[in-house]
Formats: sequence, structure tokens, C-alpha cells
Amino acid sequence: MLLSFLYVTCVRPYHDMRILPASLAAFMAVSISSEPLISSTMFLKPLYLPRYLDLCHRPDYKGRQAKRLYCPHARDEIMRGYIAVLRPLNCLMAGFAVFIGARIAASNVSGAGLLLAVAAAFLICGAGNTVNDYFDYDIDRVNRPYRPLPSGLITRGGAHRYALLLFTAGVALSAFINLPAMLLALFNTALLYLYGAAIKREGGFTKNLTVSYLVASPFLFGGLVAENPRPTLLLVFIALLINTAREIVKDIEDYEGDASVLETLPVKYGFKASGAIAMILLAATILLSPLPYTMGFAGFLYTPFIVAGDILLLRSMKDLLRSPAEKASSAQRHIKKAMLLALIGFFVGSL
Repeated sequence: MLLSFLYVTCVRPYHDMRILPASLAAFMAVSISSEPLISSTMFLKPLYLPRYLDLCHRPDYKGRQAKRLYCPHARDEIMRGYIAVLRPLNCLMAGFAVFIGARIAASNVSGAGLLLAVAAAFLICGAGNTVNDYFDYDIDRVNRPYRPLPSGLITRGGAHRYALLLFTAGVALSAFINLPAMLLALFNTALLYLYGAAIKREGGFTKNLTVSYLVASPFLFGGLVAENPRPTLLLVFIALLINTAREIVKDIEDYEGDASVLETLPVKYGFKASGAIAMILLAATILLSPLPYTMGFAGFLYTPFIVAGDILLLRSMKDLLRSPAEKASSAQRHIKKAMLLALIGFFVGSL
């Protein structure tokens, strides 16, 4: 299936092999980046393109049904949009967190059960990202117009049906693991949908905590797969702290689009107060970061990654202290890199 996806999204539309590396690079860039520098148009247009394909991207074609029906290779472009809307890197990180949680909880987890859990986490995370974009359509037209929905690459109705299908598939897979895992998958599915539909609109700290729980819960899901969730609770708490800080920083970054729609912390209390809360949470994360090693949940190989991650968190705190409004984007990138390093550290430390 993976080979089929790569063929349809990267190879078949471009028969000249000279453009294949650029196509793959564009695919990876849009999966990893959330910055406006990487647009959906760049994703669809590699560095080299036949001239006839440029007709697909004329502004007067954008979002129109004519583009979908008559534009050369439009169906392949739409398929790539359905992949991009998942945010594959985030989904892979969720699956990775499930694997780490299972490894920390028990060293002899069933391979089949773990594989099902990773796949279920990937699907449910992708569904959550998709349904969030569905509900955030008007906001993303201001904050992130390059995403597949506001750019007109895929329709809102299509994205909604796609999310429901992915949710159903993820919960169905978890049913083959054990009852607690299925119940957690079902709860997270309902919470993801409710978050996009209502919780996010209410804003405030509840919104940030909800997202942070959803980001941290794959560790718990891995522990449930191993039928020993207790060792994963520390990881869940640390992940909850750092991601809550990141969500607050993202709210600062998205202030312009959120101000008239959402009651986020920066909208209600301003940049300085929101930045201060984020810094307190980051400081707590740094203080707790050695505990997985000192408590025996992770081996020595965990330590260099967590030290590097803590340095990045200190840099993000420096950015927030200097100017929360102007440095929010930089601080958010540092936090995301620190989270990735911590994830790798947990993995190598559990081997």
C-alpha cells in the first residue's frame, strides 16, 4: 500500500525521472513544515514541471470544480492533498509514542498487538488533524491559507467524510487489541471531534489542556497495549506540560486569525501573561526531564537527547522573555524540536 501511495503521489504524474527527487522533497517538506514558506502550490509543483501542468495552477482555476474534472492529473493532486491534510509526521510521532509507551511498560509486547496499536494511533491522529481543519476552515483562510482545505485542493465535505472513515478504521483496529485500548481509542475519537466542533471555540486553558492530553495519550495507549500502563504515567505528565506550553505559544503565533473567532489565552490576557504561563510550564518540564532516567524508566542513552532538548527549551524561554509576540514562531519551533528529541531519547533509552 505504501508503494502504491508513493507511486500515485510522486511517480505517475511525472514520467520524466529528472523531477522525481524534487517531487519527493516537496512531499517531505509539506509533511514536516507548518510554516507559510511551504505552500500547497509548492507541494503540487516540483522544481521542474512540464508547461502544460502549469495550467492547473492558474488563480482562476483555484478551488473550482472544473479544475477537478478537466485539469491534467487533478485526481493525483487531490490524493496528495488527502495525504497532506493528515500531517503524516505528526501521525508518525503518535505511532512512535505508542511504541515507546509499550516498550517502557513491558519489554515483551506482542508484535501483532503493537503493530495494530501503532496503526490505530496513526489513523486516529490523522482523522483528528483532518476534522480539525474541517472545523477551522475560516480561521485557516487567514492563518494558514496554504493548507489543503483553504487552498481549495480538497473540499470540506470530502475532508469530513475522510475523517469519519479514518476514525472508524482506527477504533476498529484497536478492538483487536484489548478492551481498555479500544475504550481509550473511542474516548480520544469522541474528544478529537468534540474539540474541533466546540471545545476549541470556547478557548482558554481548557482548549490547550485538551490538545495536550491528546498528544500525551499515545504513551498511555502503549501502556494499555502492554497491559501495564502505570510506568507510562510520568511520560504522559511530562508530555502534557511541554505540549500545553507549545499550544499557548501557538496561540500567540495565531493571534491575528484567532482574535475575532476564539477566546484563546493571548486574546483574553495578552501576550506577556500567556508567555509567562508558557515559560512556567517549560521550566517545570526541564526540572522533571531527568526523572525517567533516575527512576529507571529509561537507560543512559536517554540523557544526551534530553540535555539537547532542554537546551532548546531554554532557548524558547529566552525568546518568550524577550518578545512573546515577535518570537512566538521561533519559540514554537524550538519546543517542537525538543519534543522530537525527547521522543527519540525515550526510544533509545527503552532499548
